[in-house]
Amino acid sequence: MKPILTLLTALLLAPLAALQAAEQPARPADVPVAQIRENPFPSATVVWRMDPGETEGNATTGLKKEDRQGGAGLPGIMFTALKTNGPVKWTKLEGQDYAESLKRGGDGHVATLSDKAFFSLDSDFARALRPSGNAVTLAARVLVSEPGRREGSGPGIEGQSTIFSSDLISLGVHPSGMAVAFLGERIPSGVTLRELPLTQVQRGVWLDLVLRVGGGKMDFFCNGSLQISVPVEGELHPPGSWPLYVGAFGWGKRQGGMALFEGNIDHVALWDRPLTDQQVAFLSGISRLGKPREKDAASLAIEAFHRFFYASVRKDVEASVLHERTMREFMNRDPYRPGYHLTAPVGWIYDPSGACFYNGQYHVFTYRNIYARLRYCSLDHYVSDDLIHWRQWPVAPWADGDRDVCGIWLSNHFIDDQGIPNIIYCSHGDVDKVGHEYGIRARSYDGLVSYTDKKVVMYPHHDGHTWREDDTWYALTCRSVPGSNVRSVVLLTSSDLDQWTQKGALFTPKKDELSDHPLVKNGYTEFPYLLKFGDKDVLMIGAAPCVYWVGHLDRQTGRFTPDHAEGLLVDYANPFPCFNPSAVDQKGPGGTARRIIMMMDSRASGVYNGIPWDGVHAMPRSLALDGNRLRQDPLPEFEALRGKHTSQKDILVTPDRSGYLHERGDMLEITAEFELGDAQVFGLKVCLSDDNKTYVRVFYDAVTGEYGVDGNIKEPFFRGVPGFPVPRVGKGPSYIPKGQPVQIRVFLDRIMVETFVNGQTCTTLLKDRNLAHDRLDLFSEGGTVRCTKLDVWKMNRTEPK
Repeated sequence: MKPILTLLTALLLAPLAALQAAEQPARPADVPVAQIRENPFPSATVVWRMDPGETEGNATTGLKKEDRQGGAGLPGIMFTALKTNGPVKWTKLEGQDYAESLKRGGDGHVATLSDKAFFSLDSDFARALRPSGNAVTLAARVLVSEPGRREGSGPGIEGQSTIFSSDLISLGVHPSGMAVAFLGERIPSGVTLRELPLTQVQRGVWLDLVLRVGGGKMDFFCNGSLQISVPVEGELHPPGSWPLYVGAFGWGKRQGGMALFEGNIDHVALWDRPLTDQQVAFLSGISRLGKPREKDAASLAIEAFHRFFYASVRKDVEASVLHERTMREFMNRDPYRPGYHLTAPVGWIYDPSGACFYNGQYHVFTYRNIYARLRYCSLDHYVSDDLIHWRQWPVAPWADGDRDVCGIWLSNHFIDDQGIPNIIYCSHGDVDKVGHEYGIRARSYDGLVSYTDKKVVMYPHHDGHTWREDDTWYALTCRSVPGSNVRSVVLLTSSDLDQWTQKGALFTPKKDELSDHPLVKNGYTEFPYLLKFGDKDVLMIGAAPCVYWVGHLDRQTGRFTPDHAEGLLVDYANPFPCFNPSAVDQKGPGGTARRIIMMMDSRASGVYNGIPWDGVHAMPRSLALDGNRLRQDPLPEFEALRGKHTSQKDILVTPDRSGYLHERGDMLEITAEFELGDAQVFGLKVCLSDDNKTYVRVFYDAVTGEYGVDGNIKEPFFRGVPGFPVPRVGKGPSYIPKGQPVQIRVFLDRIMVETFVNGQTCTTLLKDRNLAHDRLDLFSEGGTVRCTKLDVWKMNRTEPK
C-alpha cells in the first residue's frame, strides 16, 4: 500500500513541480540547490521582470510571457494593462551583472528609466494586487542614479527616485539617499497614508531591497542585511483606490508620474505574506542574511520619528515632546542648521498653517512630509510659550478620510459661538471619488490636541481666512473664474459657519499686474487674508511674491477698494509665497493687541548623518500698519537669546578701508546706526571671508532711499524658490525721510540672514555656505558715513526643553 501512496503523491505534486521549474530562472553553477528551494517567486502575487523579448510583441511592458499568461495566479489582463509612459531603454546585462541578476530571480534584463519614463497600472487592476490579510512583502532589484533636476518638476520634487507606489505600499529614495516607505494604515480616526523614513541607501550600485510587513512590524532589508525594524501597530488598509506605478509616485488619481525613478530596474515583485529570512536571502543572492545593521545615534533618531507617530495616534503630548527632543538633539549637531529659527526635527517644514494664540500659548501647524511634498500630508503641530522655544505636539488634524486623505493644506483657527476652537482647512480628497479642494470645518475639544466633527462647509476652497464681525461670519478663499485660468479672492458670509454665501470678488489678478512670474501672469493666487487695522483694511495674498494692499472692504458688496493700485511686497528679498498673520496676543504696548506674522523659506535644507531636514520658518515678527504701509519688527522676546555683547561708537567709514569690526560668528544679532555723510551707499557686510572676496551685503542707498541685500555668494541666495522665480525682489523703499539717520538690524542664524530697516524686511538664505566665512565689517561707497553706534550679540540656540 505504501508504494501506491507514494506514487499518487508524486503524481499529484508533478504539476506544481512543473510550474515551479518553469518559473525558475536559469541558475548559475555556483548557486546551491538548497538556496533554490527558498525561491519565493512561484508564490508571488506579481513579478515584473524586464526582458522585452518575452512579451509577445509588446516590448513596452517588459513583462515575461508566462507572467502575463497568469503564471503568478492572476489573469493575464492584469499584466497587459501595465502601460509604459515615456521612453524606456531595455538592456541585456552582461558578465557578472547578468549572473547576479539570475541568482536573485531576475532574467538578466533591465529597464532604464529617465526623461519622464515610468510604468503604470490602472486602479481597477491594481486593486486585485492588494494583500488580503495584514501582511505584504515588496522586493526590488534596482540601481539608483545620482539625482538630477527634472524640467518642470516644481519645488522640492527634483532628485527623488520612486521605485514603486500604490495605494497600500510604496518605496522611494529621497534626494538625501534616505529610503522612504509608505503604508496605508488604519488609525482610530480613519485611514492614513503613513510616511516611513528608513535608512540611507547607496546610489550607483545594485541594491536588493525588501520591505517585509507582518507580525506588527516592517523590516527593511538592503543587500541581505536588516537595516531597520519599524512598528506597524495598525491594520493595513488602502486609503483610496489609486493606480499603481513602477518608477513613479502617484497622488491619488489626480496626477501620476511624479518623483520619477532614475536608474535601472531589474525586477519588482509583491507577495501577500511576509517572506521568510531564507527567502529574503535568496532575493539578495546570498545563502543566509547578514548581520543586522548596528544602531547608532542616527538610527535612534529615526526610531524616535516612528515612536512619535504612535504617540500622536494616542494623543500623548508628553511622549510626543519626548520623542521630538530625541530627534532634535541629534539633528541640531548639523552645523548648517539654523539654531534659533523653527525647523522640523526631521523632514519638511512648510507653510505656517493654523497659526494662533490660544490659552496663553502660540501654535503653528505645517505639512507633515519628508518625501511626498504636499501630498498625503497631515498637519504637524508646534507649540511655544514665548515664540522662541518650540515643542512638537501630536499630529493633528490627520489626513484620514475620503475628502482629505490626499493632503491637508492651509488652515486657520477661530473660536465659534459656543467658545470652542474651530479650524477650517483646505483638503484634497480622492479626486475621482469625492473631488478635491474642500473647505473642511473641524472642532477641537481638548485644547488643539486633536480634531473631530469634520464637515465640508465650502466647496471649492483653496486656502482661506475666517473671522467674525458683530453677528456675521466672514471668510476669504480662492476660487477659479469660470472659463479662464484666473483664480479670484472671494468673500463669503455666514450666520452659522456651515452655510456660506459668496458676496463678491475682492481681487482678480490681471496679466502682468504683479510681476513677470508666469504663475502670476496666469492669475495664480493663494493665502488670502483680510486684516483690520483701525478704519483700514489690509488685503494680503500669496502670489510669489506675497503682496498686500491697504484700503477698504465693503462688507455688503464684497468689493475691496485699495488706496494704492500696485501691491506692495511683504519682503524684498524673499518671495514668501507662504505666510500666516493670524496669531494675535495682548502683548503690544500697554497690553494692546499685537498681531504676529509667520513665514517660511523652503530653500533651506540639509542632511545630517543621512537624515534630511528641509525648510525653515522666519522669525515671527510683529505686524502693524504704519501710515499706508505695513511694518514688521523683531519681537522683544528674541532678546532673551542674547549672549556675549560688544559695542562700538563713532566709527568713520570710508570707501578705501576695511577691518572695522573684529567680531566673528554665524549666530548673531547686529544693530548699526548711521548718521549720513556724503556716502552714496553704505551698510554692513556679514558672512565675510578672510580675503574680503566673499560676503553678504546689507546696504542703504542714500540717493534712492532704498535698502536691500546683495552679495557675491557663489550660489545666488536671494533667488526665487525652485519653480517660483521672482526677479523683482532684492531691494525696496525704506520709507526713511531723506537725510535722516538710518538703523540697520540684522539677525544671522547659520544660513539665514534676516534684516530690518524702518519696519521693512529682507530675508535671505545662504546656499553652499563656507562655515569659515564668519567675519563682519562696515563699508561705504562714494563718500564717508559715520556709524554712531554698533552692537553685536552672540545668539544662543534654542535647545529642546
